[in-house]
Amino acid sequence: MSEVLPYLGIEPEYTAEELAGADTTVPNVVGMTLDDAKTRLSNAGFTCTTVGDGATVTDQTPVGGTIVPNNASIILYLGAEKPDTPCTVPNVVGKSASEANKALTNAGLIMRASGATTSSSGNVHAITQDTAAGSQVPAGTVVTVQFGDNSVLD
Repeated sequence: MSEVLPYLGIEPEYTAEELAGADTTVPNVVGMTLDDAKTRLSNAGFTCTTVGDGATVTDQTPVGGTIVPNNASIILYLGAEKPDTPCTVPNVVGKSASEANKALTNAGLIMRASGATTSSSGNVHAITQDTAAGSQVPAGTVVTVQFGDNSVLD
């Protein structure tokens, strides 16, 4: 259906909550002034943090063109060199969506959630992650975490 409906001219309609978790492409803002970069990222649905001082964006994480959840935070480097130190992927299996996101964000990574992230039972936890805990990856790497409600029985 997802392939047929657009062909028939019926485009999908999403709620604000659905769009908050949708994937989108990070705009390239390297070379822009800080204000212009913030505006462009904000218009695309991203938040950003800055590292260093300066008026011009010299680098960004993740790089422009990367596909990430559109609620990701982009790191803008202003006159500071982007560190090339790899990040260690934390183990988020068993954590709630907010706990997993916090752990990955604190490690310099971006979380893409899949599966059930909310439930009335309150028992939704990470079941798997696509990048092994302890792996060394570049900052800004997207880690996909599968969530499920472990209170559901067959």
